[in-house]
Amino acid sequence: MYKKLAAIAIVLLYGAVLAISADALPDLRVTGIATGAPSFINPSEANLPLTVTITNSGDATSTRFKLSVDVIDSSGRFVKPFTVPASPDRWYPWKTGLARGATYSFRGTLYVGIPGGPSLHEQRITIIPRVDSCSGDEFMPDYCRVQESNEGNNEMQRSITLP
Repeated sequence: MYKKLAAIAIVLLYGAVLAISADALPDLRVTGIATGAPSFINPSEANLPLTVTITNSGDATSTRFKLSVDVIDSSGRFVKPFTVPASPDRWYPWKTGLARGATYSFRGTLYVGIPGGPSLHEQRITIIPRVDSCSGDEFMPDYCRVQESNEGNNEMQRSITLP
């Protein structure tokens, strides 16, 4: 009888520890991508209004993190500047902290295309935002800045056809 109770206590103890450790870390996810009508600079370059919504499905974080945006077009997959008003970084918007269960939206302009490149008109592109990005950084840990319960759900993609 004593061995059975000890085994049940251990299972309950480790089960509780696993549940606590999974909930004790943040889990930042991109949960929404919305685009507006592009403003063409010329046929091969455009500025695209973009809103990226993120959610923290885990514990709160007070760590500063950034968002990067990749674009796949006929030239390949490249990180592109995502400029958010009042952000000092032209390429990457930053955010400090996010409460448990909270959402936040980055609203700005995404530059797409390549100077002198192929026409973007009627081209299908894929937009891939990544929260807690290490894009452009060197010597960062695998989890980047925010250690999360799930590091595999930090990006989302959406394909659109430009007019």
